[in-house]
Amino acid sequence: MYVRKSKMRLKNAVLLSFYLTVCSVYSQSSETGRLLNQAEAIVSFDPIEANTIAEHTLKNATNNTAKIRSLYVSALSAYVLGDYDKSLPKVFEARELAAYSNNEEYEQKSGELIYRIFNFLQLNNQKDEVYSASEIPIFKTEDFIRKGNELLEKNHLDSARYYAGLVENENKDDELGYRGALYHGLMGDIYFAQKDFKSSLLHYKEAIAVLNEIRNPFLGKQLYDKIAANYLVLDSLQKFQENSETAKSYNILLTEIENRASNEVHKLKIKELDQEYKHQTAFYRNLTWILFGLALSAVLIKIIFYIRNRNRLKMYRRLMNYLKLQEEQRKVEVQEVKAEPKVSIEDPAVEDFADTKTTPVGVNPRSSSLLKESEEQILNSLEKFESSGRFNHKDMSLSKLAAQLNTNTKYLSEAINRHKGMNFNAYINKLRIDYIIGKMKEDPTYLNYKVSYLAEECGYSSHSTFTTVFKSIVGVSPITFVEFIKEESNQEEITT
Repeated sequence: MYVRKSKMRLKNAVLLSFYLTVCSVYSQSSETGRLLNQAEAIVSFDPIEANTIAEHTLKNATNNTAKIRSLYVSALSAYVLGDYDKSLPKVFEARELAAYSNNEEYEQKSGELIYRIFNFLQLNNQKDEVYSASEIPIFKTEDFIRKGNELLEKNHLDSARYYAGLVENENKDDELGYRGALYHGLMGDIYFAQKDFKSSLLHYKEAIAVLNEIRNPFLGKQLYDKIAANYLVLDSLQKFQENSETAKSYNILLTEIENRASNEVHKLKIKELDQEYKHQTAFYRNLTWILFGLALSAVLIKIIFYIRNRNRLKMYRRLMNYLKLQEEQRKVEVQEVKAEPKVSIEDPAVEDFADTKTTPVGVNPRSSSLLKESEEQILNSLEKFESSGRFNHKDMSLSKLAAQLNTNTKYLSEAINRHKGMNFNAYINKLRIDYIIGKMKEDPTYLNYKVSYLAEECGYSSHSTFTTVFKSIVGVSPITFVEFIKEESNQEEITT
């Protein structure tokens, strides 16, 4: 009872630990998502805080999705701040990890951010993918501003103001930030084109106020140049010089950022090329091994077929020799029957012939007490036995056959050994196998019978015994022999 309670407590403790772990992971993942959503929402007007959140979530990320989003938000924050050299390595890493994780959303977003940085640095070319109609708020605002400036250059003030209105509608619920600075910059350009320099200055100064938060040096350089132009038109030379000097003060910093960003681009491009080369090398190496494996498999298959065909050819030759030998033996037996005189055993001429007859090659001289008359009688009886088919009886034995031939087992065994060149069992087996082979050659229906039926047909109660005997005499199994006979029949049909 105590042991059972201990097991229950241990089980409950394990389940509780598992539950707390799952809850902790889920809670952590949920909190990370909430923080990243907050960071993306404030990146336009507080990129420094957004970057701080992204760096925090990156350190504590437990999955690739959190890592990708953290890297992307950090890169976007650096982009808003004008730190393109810091943005590039993070966004490249985000895109690579997104591609590896099949995260198409952030692979697309990262690619678009890379494209805009390259475009600003004038590093894009015709082969680069072009991103248009972006749904990312910051990029959407940039696109409206770009279109407004293009129309403004063509002196289409109303159309330019239309796009400025689109930007205002997009940003009306947001705090003043990077997007607001772009909007005020476009409005300042529109009023400057209308020669309303006071209104133009007001909008430029609204944009300048954003610099205290986002500190984008590229945006600051543009705005101070435009303010200086306004004061020049208004004949305020002192303020013109002050703002011109402020704009110039950005030049060194901008050059440094552009140089670092360009160097970063080259490094990242080289890294991408190296990775692509490694991937291609691995691909071609794997492809080489695959082709080598296929070639080796083809060679092995060819060798296997060669050995198989060679063995098959040997088997067919053995079968042909066996069948040919069988046919020759039949012809010899027929000729001997036709040439042998029909005389009685009591005829003295037979005795004289027997006395003068030489012993056949391979037959041992008669050294036993078996009388000539008895031996001749046994051989004549064996011929009748062979033609009768009684050897197919399952209970056939030496003693039973001796009784049927009116002789004893000793005389019968000696006659078979002397004239058949084998013992009684081998003699019976050969008669049975020759019989079933003859049936298969003469009657095609036998080729469709099962081995067990063929075995029973020629006196074997076990098909395994029949198969063993058949293979020892013919050289192949019954199934292989049947296939051989079928192929021979098909070839004969084709030739005829």
